Amino acid sequence: MIRGSVDTITNKRVTGWIYSDEHKKSLSVEALINDQVVGQTVANVLRPDLKEAGLGDGKCGFELKFDNEVDSLYLPFVQVMLAGTDLELRRWAGAGFRDYFRALYQRYPR
Repeated sequence: MIRGSVDTITNKRVTGWIYSDEHKKSLSVEALINDQVVGQTVANVLRPDLKEAGLGDGKCGFELKFDNEVDSLYLPFVQVMLAGTDLELRRWAGAGFRDYFRALYQRYPR
């Protein structure tokens, strides 16, 4: 079983984790907007909280930097997927929305 989560989304990056008991090597993730890949990385960052939770050696975190800065209005539409699959990682409910509403208000203040 593959488990994971998106923790934060900003204009420049996405952070989170992905783990599988079945895969011995680190998994790759990619970010998409409108089915276009806007960034990719390997989930091999040590996360002591995940190690403590029993998820292998804890090296399943990721920091995915976008190829280009993403407009805040697109942040709610960023999908983070297990690379090469249709498996989308769930996101924390507020991830990206604060920046989205701030940008929306700045463009349309009334």
